[in-house]
Amino acid sequence: MKKPAIAFLLTCAVLIAITPAIAAAAAMDMTVNKTKFVPGERMSVTVTGVTQEVIDRGNVYIYVCTPEQEHGDYIDYSGLPGGTGTKKCEIAAPNRPGNYEYRLYDDEHSRTAASIVKAIPFTVAAAPPSAPVPGDFSMSVNKTDFVVKERITITVKGITKEITDRGNVYVYICSPGQEHGDYLSHGGLPGGTGVKTCDTEAPGRPGDYELRLYNDEHFRSAASIAQIIPIKVGTTAPPNTSGMSMSVDKTGFAAGEMMTVTVTGVTQEVIDRGNVYVYVCSPDQEHGDYIDCGGLPGGTGTKTVEIDAPGRGGVYELRLYSDEHFRSAAAFVQSIPFTVGNAVLPAATPKPVQAPTPAPAPQAGALTAEAVDSGVKLSWPAAPGALGCRIYRSQTEGEEGQPITDFIITGENYIDVNVDADTTYFYSYRLVLKEAGEAAGAPESLSAPSAEFSGTTGGEILGGNASDLGEGVRKNFILMKLDDPAMSVNGVKQEIDPGRGTAPLVRNGRTMVPIRAIIESMGGTVDWDDETQKISLAACGHAVEMWLNKKDLVADGQEKEMDVAPVEINGRTMVPVRFAAENAGCAVDWINSTSEIVIVFYTEDM
Repeated sequence: MKKPAIAFLLTCAVLIAITPAIAAAAAMDMTVNKTKFVPGERMSVTVTGVTQEVIDRGNVYIYVCTPEQEHGDYIDYSGLPGGTGTKKCEIAAPNRPGNYEYRLYDDEHSRTAASIVKAIPFTVAAAPPSAPVPGDFSMSVNKTDFVVKERITITVKGITKEITDRGNVYVYICSPGQEHGDYLSHGGLPGGTGVKTCDTEAPGRPGDYELRLYNDEHFRSAASIAQIIPIKVGTTAPPNTSGMSMSVDKTGFAAGEMMTVTVTGVTQEVIDRGNVYVYVCSPDQEHGDYIDCGGLPGGTGTKTVEIDAPGRGGVYELRLYSDEHFRSAAAFVQSIPFTVGNAVLPAATPKPVQAPTPAPAPQAGALTAEAVDSGVKLSWPAAPGALGCRIYRSQTEGEEGQPITDFIITGENYIDVNVDADTTYFYSYRLVLKEAGEAAGAPESLSAPSAEFSGTTGGEILGGNASDLGEGVRKNFILMKLDDPAMSVNGVKQEIDPGRGTAPLVRNGRTMVPIRAIIESMGGTVDWDDETQKISLAACGHAVEMWLNKKDLVADGQEKEMDVAPVEINGRTMVPVRFAAENAGCAVDWINSTSEIVIVFYTEDM
């Protein structure tokens, strides 16, 4: 055989050998995250093997089609990012249940049977009827009954980086029958992870509504709904309790005349909601609408503002609200009628004088008991008008037993740490309506008891069984909560750092607390050496030394190391609570469901 012929045959053989490899390398493929969805759910598609040759024919798209649709037709589509290699895109599942398919073509401008690369069938099913169960990512609302346009305050916890990567988090106000994705209004949370709060306005029409929280902002569906809270909107608001009031120098003015208005009782709580204004309105104007306004100078206490009277004669009124950004019937404080020009105020209809109806005495609500590592956590609803409560414990069902403490318990939570493992206790409580009168010998006034609630402790109690403690030794507790400036010491609620709002926080996975409040609540002492920036703690017979911004720790003379150093935040020294407390002879419990810290320490009767 001649050499040219041999060379030709070898060349053909090589081409035949490498052609499948070249085709395999160039072939596009498509995969999806799953094949069963609910309407509106996020569908994630990955395409591999995107080549420059394919891109030169046009951008690459993923098409959602019905199985019977012809090539070139589609229901929806999503474009892949530019460039070669592996690319991903996301698209919403169709809103109508049924059978569908993804289609991928290698020629965007000629979508035919010849250019289709792959089709993947998938189904869309109706959403399950059951309501979502709140998890770590959940919301709470300040109340569930509102008046039109009232401020709604919503707190969302458990916001993770994974959720924020899908989009900013919003809370939506919807009608109960609205489809996922539709809404009446919404409030956006501040950026970041953890716990966030936002305010939004109640609808302007009375009725039943619901707040909705989704964990996927751009694909709001039954698959991404995290929680639903029903709310009611009405027109009747309870009396405003802000304590503000308003007066005006007179009630008859000439057109354009200066009106001097004085407002008393301006508090920091009111200012925190927005600057305070006095509004000039027509008597029939809705809350939120006005003709003119005048802003009060900043600060609390008594303030004065001057406003021009309207230029047209008639009857008007001045209005004062306790919530500037949500001027509703709930935020309405006072109105004062006045006239401009020759208008005459309508005669006031005399109202019969009635003796005030005494407020009903507070009643004890439902008590709940939850077993925690440190004992039994008891919770009950707030009772305005009560001085506090007394909790009773028994080991016999139906028997009220004895009060847990000699003093009145304040707040709405108590940790019963003086218990034994594997034991069932029966709890109830009574509200304290009036203290005992020592001079007159009057007994303490208590409400009727709450319903009894039982709680069974776990197999091991943090800090040991109460029955195993020595004579005269008693366990005590301090209860704190993340981002809450209040704490409970043996059931007595108090500020952690009076007037400064200091609260526990998380830093590098460790709970940081203002240590002085804790140690002094135990009867210990805290010393600070400014030169060495050393923090010295003495409590429960133990001595602990730590240094600001250092991980070194000395407990009773023994050197140790923490994984998070004490830091100074807003002028207060914050230390990792578990390292500080446990080295001071205390036990520390973390209640994950409520983000609460329980510190158990011991005292001995003298």
